[in-house]
Amino acid sequence: MASKKIPTHLLHQIQQGKGQTYRRAIRFKTNDFKDFVRLEYEIVSYIIEHQELDFRIIEQHLVTKGDNLFDILDVEIENSFIVRYYFDITHPFDQYKLLP
Repeated sequence: MASKKIPTHLLHQIQQGKGQTYRRAIRFKTNDFKDFVRLEYEIVSYIIEHQELDFRIIEQHLVTKGDNLFDILDVEIENSFIVRYYFDITHPFDQYKLLP
């Protein structure tokens, strides 16, 4: 993730991570799976729009790496290059599977 300041209402939702790699994947404090997906899109949108760039999310996919589950967003910026954002969704996904 770029080093742009993230608004407080979003920053308070992040437990750790900057999103550039699996090791630096963003982890949220919330376990609400619906909230989690919304937050992913909000943070990616804020970072890119804050830089006044045109973008579109071209793919979202799940990847298992070791015992962790990652949600990855591929974002095309200015029709010229792709940036990947990593979110560790292991705990929220485990909680989601426990729902009746």
